[in-house]
Amino acid sequence: MAGYDLVEGRYENRTLSYDEMWSAFSNLFSPHSKNSSSYKFGFLKSIMDNLYNVDDNLSLTFDQLFGTFTEVYWNLVLKHGIRQQPVSERSNGTYLEQALNLTAVKYAIAAEIPFESISDEAKIEVCKRIKSKCKINVVGALFGDTKGLFYSFSRKEEWLQINPQMYQFICKHKLAIEKLEYNGVGFFGMLFNSIWLVGGSAVLLSFSVTVTGYIFAQYDFKGKGGEVGEATPAELMVELTAKILNS
Repeated sequence: MAGYDLVEGRYENRTLSYDEMWSAFSNLFSPHSKNSSSYKFGFLKSIMDNLYNVDDNLSLTFDQLFGTFTEVYWNLVLKHGIRQQPVSERSNGTYLEQALNLTAVKYAIAAEIPFESISDEAKIEVCKRIKSKCKINVVGALFGDTKGLFYSFSRKEEWLQINPQMYQFICKHKLAIEKLEYNGVGFFGMLFNSIWLVGGSAVLLSFSVTVTGYIFAQYDFKGKGGEVGEATPAELMVELTAKILNS
């Protein structure tokens, strides 16, 4: 059964090698991983952002995870206007985009307002709506793409438990993984995928070249990871992506 169809999954309870643990993540970005949407990358970011919120069993609730997940996409979709799917006569965007827009309209929230500034009532409503839909595929999909090594989960009981070996590995290499996620394959992968969905390979290639020049022109990559003003590479990336998609 494909990972995205799973109702629950259990991580392999055996000793893992260092290479196996790195491979579990690299597989996510390989051609073998189906990336019809960016949501797996967003869910990975949600887990990474909650590493230090786990309980004694290294478990997280879906409310914790999809709260972070919703915040990620609120800021990408509404604040920066980065679509997850091209709009057509048949579609007004993904369910997630529609849920975000519905909440913004209902509570009269301006597009530039970040997630952390909206009311608790609006947060609870939109997080619940997105959790109920997105948990159906995204949790199992990431489980499958990380080869069943990363975590166990139950969609019915709405929990996720990280493999202790993977947890130690991620905490030890958190900085390196975050650099990949925010400044490299993972974070950019979320945005590259949006470009692919909108314009295809030719636009993606042009976008990649433009981004490379833009980021290197704005950011110090000499080893210290220095910032220009307040802007990080991820923020610059979002800014440029929004400009290109909305031009």
